[in-house]
Amino acid sequence: MEMLIASLILSLVISTVYFTYRTALSNSRDLQEKLELHQTAQGALAMISADLRGACGELTGSKEKMDFVTSHVGSYYRERSIGLAGVEYFVKDGLVKKEKLPEGLAKGLKKEARTTLVSPLITELVFSYFDNSQWSSEWDYKVRRKLPQSVKTYMVVTNLDQQHPKKIRVETIIPVYSGQ
Repeated sequence: MEMLIASLILSLVISTVYFTYRTALSNSRDLQEKLELHQTAQGALAMISADLRGACGELTGSKEKMDFVTSHVGSYYRERSIGLAGVEYFVKDGLVKKEKLPEGLAKGLKKEARTTLVSPLITELVFSYFDNSQWSSEWDYKVRRKLPQSVKTYMVVTNLDQQHPKKIRVETIIPVYSGQ
């Protein structure tokens, strides 16, 4: 009888430890996946922020995409010693950044654009533009003749695991220095 009771107690202890370990392992995996999604969002927002801090005009934007000239030149044009480049951000099979030379900036250089898939995990991107006291879903530099004071960026980052899909939403406001 004592042996039966001891076996029962031992099996209860082992099963409790096993289920605690499985739960901890599962939670650790979930946290690691969420951390990777947050790091993806943070990297993309850092890239967009750096380009917006160097924005120097011609910002045209809608909810789905933003196109502007920046003095924060990406790696593609650094080797050409160009001080300005146009950038465009939009989502197509992930977050895409397109770098190009602004029209009429550099004579003799090819005007080809370089398109980079920043992250396939970013499945949604929404921009809003702030001016004085209100947010707008569109911005046109040619009409307003100035840059917005801030750009709100909302993005959804989704993992590629079909069996255990995870999704995070990140929203931030990026100030734009316009020098005005």
